[in-house]
Amino acid sequence: HVEKYREVKDLIDTLPDGWSRNTNAGTTNPSKAPFVHVSGKVSWKHPNFSKIQAMIDQAHQEAKTTTLTDDRFSRSQIKKLRLMLQSGIPLEAVKQKARLDGIDMAMVL
Repeated sequence: HVEKYREVKDLIDTLPDGWSRNTNAGTTNPSKAPFVHVSGKVSWKHPNFSKIQAMIDQAHQEAKTTTLTDDRFSRSQIKKLRLMLQSGIPLEAVKQKARLDGIDMAMVL
């Protein structure tokens, strides 16, 4: 998490080659774009905006899929193991299945 934060912060703090911050923009002259290219092109968005947004979206997607998939998978697997115990399958068989699935047996019992 910290590494991603630093990468995003570096992208925000630095500008691509040819871009600079418009010193005439800001509170004194709000009608000027905050970023200027050497070619004269101006931008209201940060020149690295697409990269920054892609990194943020990727981080959100990773967090979302990891949380949802792990929670749903483990909950359903725990439920299956509990049902196996209730149906009379030997405890050692259920322990072996839990070990193979990577689930802590304490969560099942």
